[in-house]
Amino acid sequence: MDLIFAAAGATLFSAVLVRFLIGLARNRAWYDWTDERKAHDGNIPFLGGIGISVSFFTVGLSAFFLFHYTAQGRAFSFWYMAAILAGLLLIHATGVFDDFRNIPALKKLSLQILAAGIIVAGGPVIRTIQFFGPATQISLGIFAVPFTVAWIVGMGNAVNLIDGMDGLAGGVVFIASLVLGVLAVAEGNALTALLAFTLCGAIAGFLVFNLPPAKIFMGDGGALFLGYAVAVLPILSRGGEVLPVPVLVPISLLLVPIADIVAAVIRRKSRGLPFHSADREHIHHKLQDAGLSVPQALAVIYGFCGLMAFSVLAFKLLHNGFRLAILSGAWTAVALAVIMLYRYQAADSRHQPDEVARTS
Repeated sequence: MDLIFAAAGATLFSAVLVRFLIGLARNRAWYDWTDERKAHDGNIPFLGGIGISVSFFTVGLSAFFLFHYTAQGRAFSFWYMAAILAGLLLIHATGVFDDFRNIPALKKLSLQILAAGIIVAGGPVIRTIQFFGPATQISLGIFAVPFTVAWIVGMGNAVNLIDGMDGLAGGVVFIASLVLGVLAVAEGNALTALLAFTLCGAIAGFLVFNLPPAKIFMGDGGALFLGYAVAVLPILSRGGEVLPVPVLVPISLLLVPIADIVAAVIRRKSRGLPFHSADREHIHHKLQDAGLSVPQALAVIYGFCGLMAFSVLAFKLLHNGFRLAILSGAWTAVALAVIMLYRYQAADSRHQPDEVARTS
């Protein structure tokens, strides 16, 4: 009952609030600017992230207290929850301010680290990572806190980087959060389930207006918030019990943004460019350059994420030899698809000068 209330309430609240924000932004001419990374035309408001975050905070906190998540058997400290929400609020505020004022890169990174530090100070820390089972565990020891901060900051920037096409960032995080919520229910992790389904609802209400052709964008305030939120979900404790983090689960679910940010770092480093510089070489740009429309490119990436979601559910819920084969197969399929896409684009770019010369 609590999860249904959270998901449905957040969806309705988010949809109503986002619809209001569209009108407000149009009246104030608060429109998103365009650059090489973004694929849109016209004046589109950028306040959608406010609708996502406000509905998440409001409905999430209401459900947290209404359904007695601090009661015995659901032993979550109020301060544990407060630290998580405070960190998420700070990163959201940082993103919104950046949408309006364009914060310098170093100062923005400092605020991102501070927000992640606040979350970690409240308790959710990756102390042990696990790959395939108890026999493949690694204790992080003194590196636990910096590793956790790096994971949260990295995911925030990864989601922010893929937020360059209608429905993309919201849809990717929605799929990941939905799977994390289902797994949390199966494992009896009440707090993770509550926050995951609340986040799904908040995103769903926003996607009503963000799927192509988008009427509103989430902006940096929304993208950073979603990245931090989905990074926190898999590391939350279960009723105060600290468990190893099955690292393959979040990495698999978020493979698209993780692969995209790794490729961007390598690409910009090799060219001597700052990390925050924009370009048109992300996965969704490659799909569009291959001739796909925005809805078609979005469907392909959703397909990648859906395949990884299915493989993660199989990996966690099955108890036979097929589970690892399914996960490995999904990784291989997505990796081959991305490699073929990049090779196709590289070959196409080499042929273009010859074609221009012949037609001139």
